Amino acid sequence: MVDVINMETSTLALLKKIFQDSKRHVLFLAVVSPTGEPCLRGAQLVQEIFEENDSDKLYGAIVWTPMLETDDIDAANERDSQFSDPRVQQFWDQDRIVGQYLSQTLKLNESIAWDVYLVYLPDHSWDAKLPPVTGFWMHQLNEEPTLLLDSPRLKQYVQTLLERTVLQ
Repeated sequence: MVDVINMETSTLALLKKIFQDSKRHVLFLAVVSPTGEPCLRGAQLVQEIFEENDSDKLYGAIVWTPMLETDDIDAANERDSQFSDPRVQQFWDQDRIVGQYLSQTLKLNESIAWDVYLVYLPDHSWDAKLPPVTGFWMHQLNEEPTLLLDSPRLKQYVQTLLERTVLQ
């Protein structure tokens, strides 16, 4: 079952804790709709990245967020049951809190970031209200075209980071 994110519970704090606990790891964060076809392809890509990289230096979080009429917690739980990896925690963000925060962090035109894929280098932390800026992210939105999701490029970037992390 996915964890539920809202401001009244400590689940947002749990997501922040993932950032803290994974400081020595590459952290992959995806914010996606549980029913949108492009998002599901993106979520499949996340799964492939984790299956292809069994490194204990790779952590992840998938935040399922309702952007379409068909999006609900049942759909998120169905997606959660299809992808199980102990290095990845999955969340349901009914109020789109993470997406709102990430939109500000990434300086998007849209008020909510969704269908976004962020990769954080080791030594990242989330110490402020907003999530930290990352040096590498991709999307499937009507935003910066040079950052459109490119599966081979994203896979290569994660693989290169993991190789560098192992050498350190």
